[in-house]
Amino acid sequence: MAEGGRRALVVDDNAIMRAIVGRILREAHFDVVEASNGAEAIQAFFRENPDVVLMDLNMEGLDGTAAIRGILQINPSARIVVCSATSDAHIVLNLLRLGAKGYVTKPFTPEKLLGAIESALAA
Repeated sequence: MAEGGRRALVVDDNAIMRAIVGRILREAHFDVVEASNGAEAIQAFFRENPDVVLMDLNMEGLDGTAAIRGILQINPSARIVVCSATSDAHIVLNLLRLGAKGYVTKPFTPEKLLGAIESALAA
């Protein structure tokens, strides 16, 4: 477990993006677990019980929206921050209504990502 005792699940089909987000989170003292698609995300969430989930939307197989639904069935108070290149306001609003606690548009700065995470954890 990381020094801060917090665990994050990073879900993205792009290994480079997982590595970038993972590095930012490790530097902020998170223990990081990774998943490359929605099905892996639900399994990892059930197994690891992370404090926060960083979820991409567009992935092969089970996409981010379906994974969010699956995670919220396991834990309705899960803290999920969507990290996606999609900036469509309608999509963002629907995800927040679904239960996501935050949304960060790619590309993002480490400060913006960590700010969204801290806001989600405080919610």
